[in-house]
Amino acid sequence: IECARYGAWNPSSAKVCDQCGALLSRSETKHLAPSPESPPATLLPRQTSPTRRITSKGFGDLPLHAVVAGRYEVIEQFNSQLNANAYVVVNGTSQKRHLLYESANPAQFESERRWLTAQIKHRALVEMEDVFQVSFGDHSRAYLVVEFPLTPVTSLVDCTEVQLLTQAVHLGDALAHAHDQGLVSGAIHPGSLFVSDHQVKLWGSAAASPATDELRAQDIYQLAHALFQLATSSEKTTPGFSAPVAHLFDRALAPDARDRYSDAHSFTRDVQRALNTLRQ
Repeated sequence: IECARYGAWNPSSAKVCDQCGALLSRSETKHLAPSPESPPATLLPRQTSPTRRITSKGFGDLPLHAVVAGRYEVIEQFNSQLNANAYVVVNGTSQKRHLLYESANPAQFESERRWLTAQIKHRALVEMEDVFQVSFGDHSRAYLVVEFPLTPVTSLVDCTEVQLLTQAVHLGDALAHAHDQGLVSGAIHPGSLFVSDHQVKLWGSAAASPATDELRAQDIYQLAHALFQLATSSEKTTPGFSAPVAHLFDRALAPDARDRYSDAHSFTRDVQRALNTLRQ
């Protein structure tokens, strides 16, 4: 893949690839990302000296039109970081577009794998399609496929209280559904919320620990705290909310854990009651 960056070269000006040590010369071969069953082999002539091992410093982005796992074709680079990339891809079977997250850490998406394995579906949960690994020579990359388009929630300050609680009802119900299936997250924060088709959705990640009452209560607290942070600014605190909304957050974020919600269904019911009061 790294060699494909250089394209075809005139034999009189051959160059050695900085990443894998391959000797690059004129070639008609098209380089595509290999399928997981067949690790890539450099199709161009190699130097006689041993090639260098590709380390995290050699982690690069996939080229346009690379095919991952034999079905996801890269059509756009969405984001790129030191050891992680994101792409817009097309599923060659369904022709649907997805976001493909790529990590140099093979175990990066294990919490998402546990969530996906549980096959939990809800309108307020980010749709996850696949989690897998692909071997590239002597190292592996982890991949996660989710719905597209998907936009991180950066603020809910401009939402009305009715809009805020409407989304909170959906999110609370989604969390209750996950808890009923024996899953807890333990890692909900403002960055766990995304917008898709005018719906705020929760990113699914399942802790390896068995679900306990304490962990379920922690999920509810974290969700309420994330909503509170996104819906307020440094100048706006609970007194800025109406009485029903302020009371809801006061209980959900109570300093003493014993005063908080311990059941996601109870939290969702109280959010719905507050929403009904506002609408009346």
